[in-house]
Amino acid sequence: MKKVLDVYRIFCIDFPAFSPCVSALLSIGCGLSKNFILFLLAICYFFLEVLNVRKLYVPLFLNLLIFVGMYFYAGFQSEDFDKEIPATKGSCYFHISSAKKYLRYGRSSIIYTGQVSNFQNDQLALKPFESRLLLKHQKPLKLDKKYKLEQIFLEKKSQHMACIKTNKESLLIPIGPLSLPIAKFRYQLQRKVSQILAKNIHDKKVRNLLKALSLGYSDNQMIAFEFSRLGLQHLLAISGFHFALLSLTISLALKKLFSIKTTCLILIFFMTCYLLYIGNSASIKRAYIAILIHLTGHFLSLKPRALNSLCLSCLILLIINPLELRSLGFQLSYAATFGILTLFKPTFDLCNQWIRTRQFDEALSFSAIEKLIYIFLMVIKSSCAINLAVSVTTVPIILGQIGLFPPFSLLYNMIIPVGVSLSMTLLIISFSLSFVPVLAKIIFWTNEIITKSYLILISNPPFLFASAIHYKLPKEAVITIFTLTFIPAMLYHYHKTPLRLEGSAKSLLT
Repeated sequence: MKKVLDVYRIFCIDFPAFSPCVSALLSIGCGLSKNFILFLLAICYFFLEVLNVRKLYVPLFLNLLIFVGMYFYAGFQSEDFDKEIPATKGSCYFHISSAKKYLRYGRSSIIYTGQVSNFQNDQLALKPFESRLLLKHQKPLKLDKKYKLEQIFLEKKSQHMACIKTNKESLLIPIGPLSLPIAKFRYQLQRKVSQILAKNIHDKKVRNLLKALSLGYSDNQMIAFEFSRLGLQHLLAISGFHFALLSLTISLALKKLFSIKTTCLILIFFMTCYLLYIGNSASIKRAYIAILIHLTGHFLSLKPRALNSLCLSCLILLIINPLELRSLGFQLSYAATFGILTLFKPTFDLCNQWIRTRQFDEALSFSAIEKLIYIFLMVIKSSCAINLAVSVTTVPIILGQIGLFPPFSLLYNMIIPVGVSLSMTLLIISFSLSFVPVLAKIIFWTNEIITKSYLILISNPPFLFASAIHYKLPKEAVITIFTLTFIPAMLYHYHKTPLRLEGSAKSLLT
């Protein structure tokens, strides 16, 4: 027990954002679900924090303050969504934040997302909330206008999202321009990207996939279905991987022209533009805030740690909207990244038992064919290690929320992400070289061939590979698995990394 406490103290010193983030997660979880296991876990956590205090009481006081504050804040924010609200008719104001085209039953339509305020009828009045708007009989909305909606129907789709529907009697009245029409800019730019892809990519299926990778969502139900049945749907959603890939591509082009600080400022500008273009889903906001913290740290000549950036971004998002915790996208996005950051090392060492990493001098002595085989095996080993790390943290959530998991997705997730990352890289290069049409067309053509090759594997899997486990995991089991996963991962990390304490870190432990 003493060993665990010592390691936890050092862990909290190395990652100061971890404790406030855990306090906020436990607090909001308790406030939203009133789950006995979560309350018990919160008591155990703060007991651990008391044992961890030694000389410094400020972190403990701060964590208690966060826990109490976020508990009541989450309860206040969820007050309307926790009510049993039947489909109800009323009026409201609607501020559009995004518009997305989608195909359903062969028909093209537009889903609007935005902020609903002043929703009321004779029996109900609600606080502002995020909602989707589906039009049935009306003309498309102007994306640079605010609207007053009358005679519309509100349906609660989940515990964090509502949907507004219209009928022939509904009135959509423009009441003035939006101060910052981001939705219009985003929609026009996404249409332009779609037109470029339609011009350069001839295979319809490949075009739909590259369109999903470019826009951050899939408007084609068949592509979404084929990816989801193999557990690959996360590849269609923009995440930290896409931000990191874009950041790496731009930084490689800039680092020889500018200083590190100038490069960081340019990257922050490009990442902000990318956020405005893509949208603001949970995975996108998580990735943007984390990379913003990382780049700011480098600009200030600090050494930002990935887990610290992750915890800080999680805390910021939960302060903005604690109901994000109920979103499956939020849970999977943070769980997957947390799994990579904490479990990659043990899973990589496990894979090293089968595919051994060679010394650099030994690898140089290989023949050309042996080098290619070795590089291929290293890519497979890294993919396998990442896949195992992500699966440990995400599979319990998937079974707890959906109750369905395709086991052979573990195999597909070792191969397909490599192809998708190559497609994404070629997309970035081809769009960047659009001022050289001939070169851009060659890259588009190459991308089409590569993408088509792995789409065949996805579209025509063996029957066994498309099977799935059907089992609903209790929420208590999900919480227990997460707790039991973190402690061994933490101990393993510091077992492999000698504990070297200097300065203030050493004084905190003595």
